[in-house]
Amino acid sequence: MLLALLLLTALGADPPCPAWQALQRYTISAGPGAQEQFAAQELRRWLGNLTAGTMAAGRGGGSVAVGPTAALRAGLEPAALAALDPDEGYVAATRGATYVLSGATNSTRGTLYAVYHFLERLGIRFFAPGDDGVHVPRGAEGCPAALPRLNATVRPPIRHRRVESWGTVAQPLFSLRSRLNGPTFAPPGKVFGPIPIAGKYAAPPGFVHTSYRLLVPSGVSPGAGPPPDLFKRHPSWFWPRGDPTVAGQLCWTNASLVELIIDNLRGFLRKDPSAGIVSVSQNDNLNYCRSREELAVMAEVRRHDIDGSIWVAFASAILLPPGGRLSIRPTPAGGESNRRRNRG
Repeated sequence: MLLALLLLTALGADPPCPAWQALQRYTISAGPGAQEQFAAQELRRWLGNLTAGTMAAGRGGGSVAVGPTAALRAGLEPAALAALDPDEGYVAATRGATYVLSGATNSTRGTLYAVYHFLERLGIRFFAPGDDGVHVPRGAEGCPAALPRLNATVRPPIRHRRVESWGTVAQPLFSLRSRLNGPTFAPPGKVFGPIPIAGKYAAPPGFVHTSYRLLVPSGVSPGAGPPPDLFKRHPSWFWPRGDPTVAGQLCWTNASLVELIIDNLRGFLRKDPSAGIVSVSQNDNLNYCRSREELAVMAEVRRHDIDGSIWVAFASAILLPPGGRLSIRPTPAGGESNRRRNRG
């Protein structure tokens, strides 16, 4: 044994890690669809980097169960499976000596997301497109004292997630591993395809860059700049200050501004009952608000390593009940923030 370890060291390879010896087999649901097959492929590929390529499919049991029927056989409760979001919800949990990784029955991406959740808990990170962008822990980092126990049931907090960058739009696999679900340039099948938008956008205010349209009940912006009467009565709502003809941005820390927008959002949805989404998005320019209050919120949010800054504060005003408190924590990155209609 000592000779084998010395030989591995001489060849530049890490010696076998005892913790990984428990991860030798996986099982997959009977009659797996394309998503489950690809999830098992990703599991085998990246976990194989930790287990020296020994991960293999098994029959009648295994250390990892992939997909609904395999998860149920491994001890996942039927009620837990039935409660998942049908498209992207998933459970990544430990049942006895087995990891169960599954989305809902016939889910679009849930099982695959569960596999990525599991891999990330083991230290694997997908930082950039291509194999060079994947971090696989090595040495002491890659050999934990014990495997983690999981008990995660996840429903994506943001329904539609897209980052407008070449690295995601032109790289569907990296987009998928990043849990983005918007359109990409070359989706190679259902596994990678975008999640359909449930319902249409309320019109007014329309699809995107809606800030000024949100300020008027008609949802029709009077021009490139803000509504002149509101600019005159509420100058602190707008940036830049002093010129109502300049296209700029809103100063979202103003409570009275938020109250007006929420009232108008309700009106838009009443006028368009078939709408499933109402778009709340910034204007298409770089004149972001630089008021003292706005900059303070940006600094606080960025202190928690969250991009989006002021949108976090505004989203809390829309989504939380009166008197509710915002708990700042990192969430998956996304593009435009769209508020889904509450039909309750």
